Amino acid sequence: MEKNRLLVVYNICGISGKNNIEYYIPAIETLLQNAGDNDRVLISGCITHPTHKDMLKVQFGSKVDYVWTDEVRTISFTFNKAVRDAVRKHGSFEGYVYVDSGCRLDNPATLDEMYKTFTSSDAHMVSVLTDDDSGADFWFGKDLQSDEKEFKVPVGKALNLHVQLFSEDLRVAYGNILPDIFASYCMESIFTFLCAAIKGSWVVRTDHVVHHVWSLDGASSGFNPHGVIARVMPPHHHLVPEAPRHMTEILDDPLVKESGFGYEEVQQIKMHDPEKYTEEGYTNNNHLLPFIKDNMYLSKDQFDYDTLKGAYECL
Repeated sequence: MEKNRLLVVYNICGISGKNNIEYYIPAIETLLQNAGDNDRVLISGCITHPTHKDMLKVQFGSKVDYVWTDEVRTISFTFNKAVRDAVRKHGSFEGYVYVDSGCRLDNPATLDEMYKTFTSSDAHMVSVLTDDDSGADFWFGKDLQSDEKEFKVPVGKALNLHVQLFSEDLRVAYGNILPDIFASYCMESIFTFLCAAIKGSWVVRTDHVVHHVWSLDGASSGFNPHGVIARVMPPHHHLVPEAPRHMTEILDDPLVKESGFGYEEVQQIKMHDPEKYTEEGYTNNNHLLPFIKDNMYLSKDQFDYDTLKGAYECL
């Protein structure tokens, strides 16, 4: 039997109360047009209205899988739950593709091209650009489309999470894909460190630009009401209640210095130590991986994914 290639997770959220079903359907159709025979498309919904669940199931039937999280949780929790449940149901995949609800992959070769880069490089993450809110101006001060076709993100830099492939090796190394502790903002700022700790990189396919509707379902819905978080506290202070330590405590840990870990460098919160990395951008010490796993992810004792309310459906 051929192995599973890509699990493609389309992430939708009903916490804000918005009705975006008319956008979701054509967006999911583009994912099905991109998907190969050994790929599986999965709709992951958080607080999805029962009517919308039914409409999606009528529209797509057995063409996709469905996972519903019926409680208010962060995107990290819902995406990680979707991946965990899919692996339990179907076995592991070579890679896992996160797709923001506002993204539409009109080019049917996008996923194949991302996969080619993934399998022909040291990448543990491969992403594409979006026509809105990519974060390139914020992080790099320029449009990355003018750079090489495969742009390796330097250690400490980042882009916003919209359409991104993550490796099975990364999932195994950390137990989940997305770091668990972030309630809103800043998570992407540590992505290069996740890769560096397992001797790999984050590569951006700058020749693929997907359509993106900014904040389609609401930014950080349920965890950033009306943008309050950005106004009342530094974003790097906003973690989930299950996080055992405040971010300032984490960043004061002596292992931050020993590992060379950096965080939200675009705001100069914690700059990494270049001496702790090889020329390729890999860690040169044994501290970075356990530090990330112990502090950016939650153990089962801290949060048990099996307790989340919801269901996985294969029609």
